[in-house]
Amino acid sequence: VLLDAGGLTPAMLNAAIHGDAEVIVTPHDAEFVRVAGVGAGAYAVRSFASREGITVLRKGNPTMISDGGPPILVTTGGPELASIGTGDVLAGMIGALWARGLSPIEAAVSAAYWHGVAGAALAGRETVTASGLLRRIGEYAW
Repeated sequence: VLLDAGGLTPAMLNAAIHGDAEVIVTPHDAEFVRVAGVGAGAYAVRSFASREGITVLRKGNPTMISDGGPPILVTTGGPELASIGTGDVLAGMIGALWARGLSPIEAAVSAAYWHGVAGAALAGRETVTASGLLRRIGEYAW
């Protein structure tokens, strides 16, 4: 189960975890606080992932990803990706890579990296929008 945006609620997370599904969540800082009940620092991300048995991709700069191990920091991309819908593109990339056989942590790290690369490259040409990013993501991610 991949939970993002409006689907990322304590009730949905609880249902996914107790339904014995593998789970990836992709919160930004405020969403992380809502589901974890604590700030979104490295220790909190790692602890929450470990305690719940999930993979957490905390969106931001840097993006922080943990499945209970030491957080992996992805530094590609920047503020250009803080626009409406670009996180949906990231969630789609994670889901596609996960469906292709990558583990949850591998799918999250790979998607975050290439999402950032594509966003930075697009920002050099035009204003980054979700639809613009979606049109160009294949140049970098596959």
